[in-house]
This record gives sequence, structure tokens and C-alpha cells, in this order.
Amino acid sequence: MVVETKGIHIIEVEWATNPAAQRGLSRRLYLGSQVCKVEEFWFTLALRPILEYGYQVYRVSSDTNLDKLERVQLSAARIVAELRGSSPVDIFLYESGLQPLRLRSTHNRTKYFSKLFSYNNQHRTANFLRSWQNNQRLKKSSPLGHDLKIDALHSLVEFNSLKTFASLLDSLPSVFFHIELLTHTNKSSQHPEYLRQTALEGINNIPIEATLIYTDGSKNETGHTGSGVFVKHGRREASLKRRIADYCSVFRSEMMAIDMALDFVLEHQLFGEIWILSDSRSVVQYLDNCRDVNDRRGMDIFNKLRTLCNTCVLHLQWIPSHVNLKYNDIADSLAIEGTTMPQAYVEPLTYLELYSRRKALVNISWKHPPAHSWYRNEGPGAAIRFKGDKKDQTVLARLSSGHLKTLRFSRGDKKFNICTKCNMIETTSQHLLDCVALVYDDLFKRPDFML
Repeated sequence: MVVETKGIHIIEVEWATNPAAQRGLSRRLYLGSQVCKVEEFWFTLALRPILEYGYQVYRVSSDTNLDKLERVQLSAARIVAELRGSSPVDIFLYESGLQPLRLRSTHNRTKYFSKLFSYNNQHRTANFLRSWQNNQRLKKSSPLGHDLKIDALHSLVEFNSLKTFASLLDSLPSVFFHIELLTHTNKSSQHPEYLRQTALEGINNIPIEATLIYTDGSKNETGHTGSGVFVKHGRREASLKRRIADYCSVFRSEMMAIDMALDFVLEHQLFGEIWILSDSRSVVQYLDNCRDVNDRRGMDIFNKLRTLCNTCVLHLQWIPSHVNLKYNDIADSLAIEGTTMPQAYVEPLTYLELYSRRKALVNISWKHPPAHSWYRNEGPGAAIRFKGDKKDQTVLARLSSGHLKTLRFSRGDKKFNICTKCNMIETTSQHLLDCVALVYDDLFKRPDFML
């Protein structure tokens, strides 16, 4: 095999002496660089949901039974990463980007039990779990008790109603929701300047005596969230900012900003025409479709709208974000400042936010590469991130793992039989890189240059 690259001897050592590997992979080469992604996609779509079904209950089974399911996923990881069978299990999963089932089950169980707890007395299973003890039914360790021991659950879960609130729509005659501007717009395909001009045209059509309230929410990389509100009533202006519960969604922070705006209207007893301008179309759509409102924050907003609709005409208008609208940018900066404020009190999170928080913590621990002498990588899924054909992906994954078929143990070290560039006998993997003036970091920083 002739490959005119700087790392020719590295590829030759692995592939020229291993025709069986070439034959085994030739059936996938027609897909090129998408092979690993396709294999991972079908595993996560079709197989993994079956492995995880009912995991909240049988998680307390013996390690021997749970290892059987882990081995099924490990078989899929071997197909995705195409590493040697001698490679450690954790490298297999890390290279293919597949989290161990035990690790994934942590946030999945958090979502399951938190959702049941949020129903309070509305659900029979929720009532049963709230009174379930570890010694009940002679069971040594219940699934719920096991999760409480590892602190996988949160004591504060926001109430989630099973009832709909369609009847509220009839009692809000002077509340209007606008999920579009004067003309239909598509933020993903239209130019920001066009969106800005369209938004300004709609804002300029608002009566001059109306009160304009701009709302926005923000979330930083550390999970801190904040809400900002900017009020403009004639020449008078007011600014509000607040930090809300950590790890909550941006959607919730936008909802909180609208709730803060309504509190401001109630506190200052504003009347007349009031326009609340939010750059979250999903929040306006959610409130517009009252049949989907079943969380406590949504119910609070509707109760305040019901109180205000007797003295005010309220409009909830969507406007595009990050298109250089002056007052919307002020609200955005207030929301960002709110993320840095001290948290006044702890608010309950929804079950989905508790799930996201637990998942974020799991992903942080998962991003640390396995501790092995030769292996080093920046993040999981390296075998499928490289945009090359299947052969190059496999070569880089095997070389980075330090497990190649042509390697053999000599005096306690893994060595190649010969270096094809300098003809040195019994060379290490580091020598192959030094021989062509490369460093190990190039494997994951410049993989295309290595080949």
C-alpha cells in the first residue's frame, strides 16, 4: 500500500501488515467519513432505548446482571471505534462517544422520579413513592431508596399540574399574543438588518402613550441564569434584573422576565395599553396555547393577566433577538448582569431542569479522558469527529489508544518490530512520531496533518 503522506510509515505498519483488517472494513468504506456516525446513530436510535427501558426499577439488580447490558453496548462501541480487542473498555466507550449505561442512568432516574414527585397528590404512583420505605415488601434496597442514598434526587421540585387551563382563555378578553411581526419573518434565513427594520416598523406602530416593557433571559456557561426587564413609559424608564435558580432553562428565565414585568405593572398600578416585548417566540407561543400551560410559573402569569385585564390592554409581542434593537439589548445586558448577582433564595426547579442539571454534571465528569499511560484526548467521540475515511479514522484511534496489532511486548514495553523510515529495530510509538518531527498532541489537534 502506497500512501504519500508525512506519516507513511505509521499507516504502513498498521495496514500493510494487517490485510484482515482491510477486508473487514472494506464493506463500510463506501460511506466514507460518515460510517462511524451512522453506526452510532442506529445504536442510539434503536438499541440503547431497549437497554435503558425500565432502568429506574432494575438499577438495584446485581452487578453481574447489569454487566450483561454493559457488554451489549461495548459490542456496539467496538464496531464504531474499530479498536483492537486488547484496548481497555473505557477507551472503547470514550472513543466512540458512548457513555456507560450506569452513568447515563443517573440523570435518567432523576428525570423519572422528579417527574413523579412533581405531581404531588394528583398521581397514585407519586403518592406510593413518597411513602415508600426501604424495608417495605421485604426488599433490601428499593430503587427510590437507592437514588436517595446517592443524592440523585432533589427535594425541591416545582409542581406540575395534570389538569389543563383552557377555561382561562375565556376570561382574558383584553390580552393578545403576537408571535409574528407585521409580516411573516424567518430568523434563520433572513438577514438581521431586514429583521431589525421589520421589528422597528412594528414597534413604531405602537401608540406613543403605551407602556413598552422589554424582557429577556440569559444563562452562562456555569449554569447561572438571570432575567432582565427594561420599562419605558414616555420619558420615564426603569430597569429590573434578578438572578434565578441555577441550571434552569433559558425558556424558564424568559418566563420569569415576563412574570417580573407583570409584577412591575401591578406594583406601580399602570393602566392603559401595555406592550410586553419578548425575544423568545417559544414563550409567547406557549402562553398563547393555554392548553399546554401546566406549570406553576405559567399559572402565576395567567392569574396576573386575569387581574390586569380589567384595567389594562395587554399585548405580548415577539421581537427578533440580537438584531441591534436598542432597548432589547439593554434588557439582554440586564439579564446577563443578573447571572452575576447573589441568589436571594432557592427556587424549586421543574423535573426537566433537574434532569438537565444532573446531565450537565454527568457530562462534565465524562469529558475527562481515561487515565492510561499513552492515551490522551480532548473529549469523547474522537473516532467519529475526524472528517476522513474509515481507514484513517481507525488508524488514528488505534495509534492514540496505543493498541496496534503490530505492537508486541518487549521487556515490559510495547514496541514495533521496525521503523520503516530509519529501519530501527524494536521502536516505540513515541519514536515513530519523533522520526518525522511530530508530537503526540498532533494526533487530536492536527489529525489531517498526521496523515
